[in-house]
Amino acid sequence: MKKAMSRFAVSLAALAMGQAALAAPSAPPLAKIAADSPLLSIDPNEVACGRPAIALMDATRITTGWDHRKFPAFKVVGNTYSVGISAVTAYLVKTSDGLILIDTTFDETAPWVAESIEKLGFKLADIKIILGSHAHLDHQGGSAWMKVHAPDAKLMIMEGDAETVEKGSPAVEGIGRGMPPVKVDRVLHDGDKVTLGDVTVSVWKTAGHTRGASSFEWQTTENGKTYDVLLMGSQQAATKLVPEEYPGIVKDQIDGWERLLSLKPDVWFGGHPWQHNNVDKYEAMLAEPGSNPFIDPKGYRCLVAARAFDFVEELKKQEAAAAKGGK
Repeated sequence: MKKAMSRFAVSLAALAMGQAALAAPSAPPLAKIAADSPLLSIDPNEVACGRPAIALMDATRITTGWDHRKFPAFKVVGNTYSVGISAVTAYLVKTSDGLILIDTTFDETAPWVAESIEKLGFKLADIKIILGSHAHLDHQGGSAWMKVHAPDAKLMIMEGDAETVEKGSPAVEGIGRGMPPVKVDRVLHDGDKVTLGDVTVSVWKTAGHTRGASSFEWQTTENGKTYDVLLMGSQQAATKLVPEEYPGIVKDQIDGWERLLSLKPDVWFGGHPWQHNNVDKYEAMLAEPGSNPFIDPKGYRCLVAARAFDFVEELKKQEAAAAKGGK
């Protein structure tokens, strides 16, 4: 395993060297981005160090895709446990007054999430809150099933996505069998706090992938040390900005990237395992007991800086193309 991780590190280093000459962000001047926005002062070195992670992410997504397979449940750090599947993440947060479940995966794989929760020694009946990162069938498809089997759980979804979750969505061939409609018990707003027992989750609206995509931040303690934990709700560089894929998507993307740049988690996850290199981190943790590669603040900053940089460049590109086409 150590040899495999060594090869992995060498490949990342090679990718990093290949991107080291990345040019600094060009002088901007997109009217929609405030002059003092952190989006316009991203460190080129952070962008360069994020490139290998993006390359690995893209390669892993291609090879993994929507392969529905079980993945071992495991403790990540402190009160936080991974209970997702091979293609989509889900997390369980233990509190002094019950459990918080973040995302439920597909309708057809929700029973696998339940199985993982029980293998860790927890009970579905103790789930009191279900938080949804965004209204797509791979993340919220299992919420209706989960609410039936965890009857005390309250489903909480961000404004902009709550209506979609309540309406449900049809199957998508090759991906999943749909998102059954389910009642949303609390509509969330940017900056809300969700508290259960001794845990408070901060809710951040990081929309753009959907109108109500959300990120969730909480703290946990292990071996006397406190860690900041973040589930980064599927924020990604949008493809249709000019014209806007939906009214307000550019502002949503700007606000979302500014928010993500402002956060400083110690431990972080994406909505899909490839977004934070889940498999290699998990295997490395098993190979070296006592180590925890999920504690990765630099990895977060590099990845978010690179993605945010790409968003700015894409917006500039699309605005320039629209201006040229309008002449």
